[in-house]
Amino acid sequence: MIEKIIESRGKLINGLSLPSVKKAEEESGCGVVGFACSVPVSGRHIFEPSIRMHNRGNGKGGEIAAVGFEPEQLGVSRKILDSNYLLQVALIDTRARKEVEASCITLYACPRP
Repeated sequence: MIEKIIESRGKLINGLSLPSVKKAEEESGCGVVGFACSVPVSGRHIFEPSIRMHNRGNGKGGEIAAVGFEPEQLGVSRKILDSNYLLQVALIDTRARKEVEASCITLYACPRP
């Protein structure tokens, strides 16, 4: 019975051009790494695993979220570090710097304290 129903409906699409079914790009190409500790840890421990995340496989780059930075290593005060966000961008092609700054950074820049 099921086969007869499917066969009868098949005639409804004869001659129609159907869209091709193509799997869209997925966001699942990224890697995840994380750790927590009660003592200061060198940045190399997050740097090494992040090397593999430079491009998530879909051409959209990679990212890292981190907390617990040492103000001395960044050259800022503890107050600035605790009350502001840090956005650090690594460019594969340094010629893209002005475009990236204009479209992604300057647009959202907060006034300096």
